[in-house]
Amino acid sequence: MRVRSVQYFICIGLVAWTASSQAAAQTAATPGNAPAPPVPVLSGQPEAGGGGFAMGGVRWLNLTSINNRMRSEGYPEFGRNFYTLGGGGQVVFHRFVIGGEGNAVLPFDGSRNTAGSRQRLSGGFGLFRFGYAVIDTGSFRVFPLVGFGYGGMTLNLSRKGDSTFGEVLANPAREASMTAGGLLLDAGLGADYRIAFSRARRHTGFFSFGVRGGYLFVPYTTDWSMSGGKVADGPALGLSGPYVQLMLGLGSASTAP
Repeated sequence: MRVRSVQYFICIGLVAWTASSQAAAQTAATPGNAPAPPVPVLSGQPEAGGGGFAMGGVRWLNLTSINNRMRSEGYPEFGRNFYTLGGGGQVVFHRFVIGGEGNAVLPFDGSRNTAGSRQRLSGGFGLFRFGYAVIDTGSFRVFPLVGFGYGGMTLNLSRKGDSTFGEVLANPAREASMTAGGLLLDAGLGADYRIAFSRARRHTGFFSFGVRGGYLFVPYTTDWSMSGGKVADGPALGLSGPYVQLMLGLGSASTAP
């Protein structure tokens, strides 16, 4: 997946964040409601609302298939520890939680270098998630999550060293970029803690701090491809594996009269 593809997945999260934040702001901005002094927590009554969040975390990817192929061709193996950066949004109706997010998946150790070549593995994905709060005190909520989406990875191989313009024209095959994608299924657990900062009648604005943990499955993958066509006999996509993510957000909620 090239840089523009990673940017695409981040944009999914940013669009979800913007849309949910605007919806939350419209819910809270009722004419004639004078803001009350800040309050520490939400009430715990049935509510509807939403918000947006930024997120980052760690993923432990299953790169066995990719690393076996790299090792067989004399390349070093990739580490399985990757970090994610992204954003998203979610809406809540009573105890139901619905959200979407986009993330870039990046290696902690950056590119791998061997004599005369450089290797880099990265990716990105977008998910829709659904949950139901089994614990909801108003300020604190715990909910199991299931989700689905699409993601992909890109393996870049390039030669190191300077060249003349003529040498590049004579031998342009100095860099290869192979991409594969797949359907994603997600199962996990989420928890959010919310601190209210304003209240007007039934509408409350809040900051949110959250954590997500779970496992990402890849039940279906496409073939690897390059700009010139398909790449046969490729390894399995390595996006599956456990993860932990932290979240920081802003939103509003409206409680029943």
